[in-house]
Amino acid sequence: MFAALPILVLGELSANDTRARSQEQSVQADARAAQRAADVVDARARDLLTGLRSVAPNVELVRAMSQPSSGASLDMLQRLLRDFRLALGTDVRQLAALDLFGTVRG
Repeated sequence: MFAALPILVLGELSANDTRARSQEQSVQADARAAQRAADVVDARARDLLTGLRSVAPNVELVRAMSQPSSGASLDMLQRLLRDFRLALGTDVRQLAALDLFGTVRG
């Protein structure tokens, strides 16, 4: 009986060490997956911001926003916003133009 006790203790220590290593590997794998997901989201956000910066200074958009609200200017604004939304990709579901007072124009 006393001869088997050290073997049991060593077996339990080994099992605890194995569980700890397994848990550490799982935590590291989760951290790597979270980092990859964060990198993807960051890249998509940067791409979207770049796209928005490319359409914002559009001359037609500035002209449509500077005209008084009318059917023709609203049609042009909606067409431009639709084209911009399509150009920006699937991440953009809706795109609106606001005037200086925060009124939605398109």
